[in-house]
Amino acid sequence: MFHYCSFYSIRICPGKTLRIGLKLGVPNIVGLNFEYATPALNNKLAAALDFSFIPITIADVDLKFTYFELGANYYFVKEGKGPYGHFSYGRIGFDGTYTDDTYGEGTAKVGFSLLNFKLGAKFGNGFYFRPEIGYATLLGGSTEC
Repeated sequence: MFHYCSFYSIRICPGKTLRIGLKLGVPNIVGLNFEYATPALNNKLAAALDFSFIPITIADVDLKFTYFELGANYYFVKEGKGPYGHFSYGRIGFDGTYTDDTYGEGTAKVGFSLLNFKLGAKFGNGFYFRPEIGYATLLGGSTEC
């Protein structure tokens, strides 16, 4: 089980229905966010996609962190504004490679699937702030060495 809080800063607003932005928080760390407001449910339902990829090299270890989330936001009051609920599937992945002259090379992959539930609110228009707080439950994991 995970608890997290996310903050959004939207830089690009191609239209009222499509939002592209930068997401900061946990578990994303930093990544891209896409939201498409559909005409469903009086324009209050929006598809949401988050993606993060962070490569890190520490000494002889190359690590790659990835986060993918696909879900939906339902705005309770206004179309694409104000308080909303969020439901999604998320996947956290870690991929590591170790290289050493004595021991050779080693690799490992770890992934976790999550079911996410969040509450948030969108404040602003073209550039806006969107705090979220939520809960995720672990659906399963995988490892590969």
